[in-house]
Amino acid sequence: MAAVKDPSQIPQYKLLTQQAEALEGARGWKGKSGKMTQVEKILNHIKTAGSISQREAMLDYGVQSFHRRLSDIRERGIKLYPQSKKHPTTGQEYTRYYLNPPADCV
Repeated sequence: MAAVKDPSQIPQYKLLTQQAEALEGARGWKGKSGKMTQVEKILNHIKTAGSISQREAMLDYGVQSFHRRLSDIRERGIKLYPQSKKHPTTGQEYTRYYLNPPADCV
């Protein structure tokens, strides 16, 4: 960044940053439309339903990169508790993610 090498450019840098923020709005360029981000949708789902699986995230919210969104959540400093489950009909294994450790979690 030029402002680091030449401190006289700091005022120009601050001005351009303010202009960009004004154009982006409070939520930044990804949240410009006012809609919830996928991370916000996942967190909201966990808070209201108690947990979420990759399938729910994909079907309910169109999340294609579920594990990337989980990484985004962890980067925010939020701990997630995974629990392996087995579907009662198909026997297929999957993982549910919780904000608090589930009571039956080993």
